[in-house]
Amino acid sequence: MFRSDLFQRIESITCGIRAAHFASLFLRELDIHELALADAWTPSRGPVPLLGGLHQFRPEWKRAALGRFDRVDATAGVLEEDTTGVTRRAQSSPLFGAVNVLTFELVHRHLQICSQPGHVGIGEIHEALLVAAASTTRLALESHFGDGRHSSGIIEHTQDLMAQASIASTPAAIPEPAQRLVSLDAFRGATMALMVLVNTPGDGDHTYAPLQHSQWNGWTITDVVFPSFLWIVGLAITLSLSNRLAAGIPRSRLLSQIFRRAAILYVLGLLIYAFPHFDLSTQRLMGVLQRIAICYLIASCIFLYTGVRGQILWIAGLLAGYWMMMTLIPVPGFGAGRLDVDGNFAHYIDRIVIGRHNYRSTKTWDPEGIISTLPSIATALFGIMAGHILRLKRDLAERTTWMFLIGNLLLAAGLICNIWLPINKKLWTSSFSLFMAGLDFVILAICIWLIDRQGYRRLTRPFVILGMNAITIYMISELLEELLTNIPVGDGSLRDWIYEHLFAPLASPVNASLLYAVAYTLLMFAIAYGMYRRKWFIKV
Repeated sequence: MFRSDLFQRIESITCGIRAAHFASLFLRELDIHELALADAWTPSRGPVPLLGGLHQFRPEWKRAALGRFDRVDATAGVLEEDTTGVTRRAQSSPLFGAVNVLTFELVHRHLQICSQPGHVGIGEIHEALLVAAASTTRLALESHFGDGRHSSGIIEHTQDLMAQASIASTPAAIPEPAQRLVSLDAFRGATMALMVLVNTPGDGDHTYAPLQHSQWNGWTITDVVFPSFLWIVGLAITLSLSNRLAAGIPRSRLLSQIFRRAAILYVLGLLIYAFPHFDLSTQRLMGVLQRIAICYLIASCIFLYTGVRGQILWIAGLLAGYWMMMTLIPVPGFGAGRLDVDGNFAHYIDRIVIGRHNYRSTKTWDPEGIISTLPSIATALFGIMAGHILRLKRDLAERTTWMFLIGNLLLAAGLICNIWLPINKKLWTSSFSLFMAGLDFVILAICIWLIDRQGYRRLTRPFVILGMNAITIYMISELLEELLTNIPVGDGSLRDWIYEHLFAPLASPVNASLLYAVAYTLLMFAIAYGMYRRKWFIKV
């Protein structure tokens, strides 16, 4: 009895090793040997979740596979012999009923693809079946060396794992990857279009009030642009880094990529404000891309090393800490709690730290200054929270509902905080961060519902195209504007000449200024469309 049981265990383990050997040969033959089969054997991991199911074994597949296997390539004999060996030895062990099926599923799938017209590439074979073979063998070894389950129980457990879908081995049944949310690109593109529009009026003295930043407290649609872009950056952090972490990329490698990207963004920001004179004595150190770089770097690090609860605590800490700094720390000559232009703590730090390297229009402080970057990091973290919601394995309608609900709660929180700490973009107050994050949640929820759920995509296509090269288009728009402003023509610049001769005669000053901005935005779209047609997608 003992000898029989021992021999059965040895036989089963031997068959498992041969099955894994077959899988490794097959992987080498398919030129996808990079697949980490060893991961499926790791005792610390659970069974590998399979993307497909297991067909019932069909005898005709066995005959067809073995009869036609010599048409695959020169190694057919080795593989056929090994396959037959696994099958023959597995007959006495019920465990390898599942391996038996997998073996011929793999052979059949290989022949099926190779026999297609035009010879479809071997790399298109679904890797889930290969991982399933390794998972089956791992379960066998665990049962004999671990919990002592009988082979028949392993078969049931393995078949349960593989029965998540019923038609995995045919090409048409391979599950498609989750589709990218078109609404996210549309929202990013619309934000970029509005950014270009408000940054390039024909005449800055004649502009509609909503297309100007709020003078101090309060907000306009123009004040929505930058926090929305930062919020989208945070959302993209969740979607991108989550996928990379799931793929097994170590955090140390991700960190190096994050630091590299942040450094590139910061240097590009310096370039925008240095061009075309490159006067380093007054070079602006903070700015739009610089703030994006800092927020991206810190928010990414927080995402990598904390969970959802930790990220919520970071948001609360940043907003509360900034609020206390602005209201409790005294400014020399002004005292504590001053929120006017000259007496607030954020601008005081800009004056003493940045000095001559502040924004040239304000000279003594920067709207993207040092201290006000703290709540802007919270804005990016709010975007990370939105990414967590979008990654939930729930129906799109449910996720959209949660986005809309959370957005309205944040709007209410921002308005309540406005009573004590006014909504102010130039100071990026905590109430401003809450309110704008809520607005972004609501806007994206509406976009998701209309574009991805209801299918209204045609009208948003220009914004989608802009959103695919957002940073590049921003760089082009800023550098071209500086270039036109610094090319002398007559008593003014080329930009002035274009506006005065082509746009000013067409309408009143405020409408002519708007026409120039619209034309400039359309020019940026034309550039983005040209890049899209040529499939030029520049990623930092």
